[in-house]
Amino acid sequence: MRDASSEISWSTTTWSQILADPNRTVLLALDLEEHAVATADLLIVPNLTHDGAPWGIVENVVVDRAWRHRGVGKALMHHAVRTAEAAGCHKVQLASSTKPARRASRGPRSKKPDR
Repeated sequence: MRDASSEISWSTTTWSQILADPNRTVLLALDLEEHAVATADLLIVPNLTHDGAPWGIVENVVVDRAWRHRGVGKALMHHAVRTAEAAGCHKVQLASSTKPARRASRGPRSKKPDR
């Protein structure tokens, strides 16, 4: 476990690397007071197939608990896809490793069909 000062140092270094990467776009959703309420991280990956068209991967989609089920995550994902399309991406993937994230990708409060 890191102490507070090493945590700040590590995160500052990592954040600087992320911001310096020209293939990376960090998307923020802000409330009316300009506080961040959601984030998404889009990486554009160079590619040798598909006539050299890059592809995009979206990770770190996080929505503040108070802002969930209000369309914020969906709006961020739409913006990420539009950004990837503008960069010429032939596909965009959403990386997920948890059940809540997979459920969120189906939309707000989706229900399974009745059988």
